[in-house]
Amino acid sequence: MEIKQRGDFGYMEGEKRKKLHQSLLFTALFMGAYLVGHVTTGSRANAMTLASALLILPAAQYFTRYLLFTRYRPGTREQFGRVEGLAEGAALLCDMIMVRNKQTVFFQYILVNDRVLVGVIEPHKSERPSNNPMAKAKATAAERKAAAAGILEKILQVRGIKMEILVLDSLEEALAVLGEMGPGKLQPVDRTMMERNAEILLDNCV
Repeated sequence: MEIKQRGDFGYMEGEKRKKLHQSLLFTALFMGAYLVGHVTTGSRANAMTLASALLILPAAQYFTRYLLFTRYRPGTREQFGRVEGLAEGAALLCDMIMVRNKQTVFFQYILVNDRVLVGVIEPHKSERPSNNPMAKAKATAAERKAAAAGILEKILQVRGIKMEILVLDSLEEALAVLGEMGPGKLQPVDRTMMERNAEILLDNCV
């Protein structure tokens, strides 16, 4: 089986399954160690129950990571192919979760070269309209785009990089904009710089 790296198409789905399996494994080990200790000694005050208590922490950590991934919806293979067809040699990164100053943004796709960055965000499930009149007002599309662009800008500015950043909030809008950019807009001039930019983004995603 091909091992997916951060930024690869399918990485999030693979990590989701991996974290769930790891959480279940450590939960089973926790239960097993606890039951063995309790049955063999007739008491909860034994070394096995102490060991079981240490196993519940990684189980909780893996499950928390699994829940994080389930909150977002990665693109499909067909959608990936459509974006890839317009990349023109730019680095194409998928399923990127970025966190800055208590703000979390999920990018379905990021196209980046040495001059331009185009990000495609997907609305969080919790941003869907609520029937609860007491629910907190949801961020508008413009606010979500601005927040996403701000995160990207701060990540790059720390490394002294300035470039054109464009954030779109639907795949169809992104495909239309990419199609209108014209040939050469995403074609990298400095491939080394493009690879460095992509690596910086990968280093700053969850």
